[in-house]
Amino acid sequence: MAVVLKQLEQGAAVTLLSTELNALANNAGVTSSVGGTAGAFSNVVGTTNMDGNPRGKIEFKMGGTVTALTAGGSIKVWFLKTVTGYESGTPPVRNPDVVIPLDALTVAQTVTRECLIPVGSFKIYAQNSATGQAMPATLNTLSVLLNTDQGI
Repeated sequence: MAVVLKQLEQGAAVTLLSTELNALANNAGVTSSVGGTAGAFSNVVGTTNMDGNPRGKIEFKMGGTVTALTAGGSIKVWFLKTVTGYESGTPPVRNPDVVIPLDALTVAQTVTRECLIPVGSFKIYAQNSATGQAMPATLNTLSVLLNTDQGI
């Protein structure tokens, strides 16, 4: 008999970065420090809204800007993984895990991307990359909604 897979989403999104993003300068970066436990998140079986799921939708919400962003700007995101200590480097010396492209607009915008989520403990490092502007002073968030497959 064939197995049919369906994708299940967790019930609620998890905020990875919030106030850390406020007024983040162009080409500057920040490590998670508010959400989770002092900025660390636990994606293991049995944890609320993560539960060891390996995939998700990562969503960046940005408040409006005063001046249009530079075309080609983005938010680059790294999951800082750990075995005995979190990865070092700001940013780490590897490609970002997710690149969230931003439109050259003067208004608030929301961008969602599918991505792999590490299992275990991790922190987030995000960089305001080549947008030409600092992030707005408020209303910026980076969230993830995890999902997995279930055979029926």
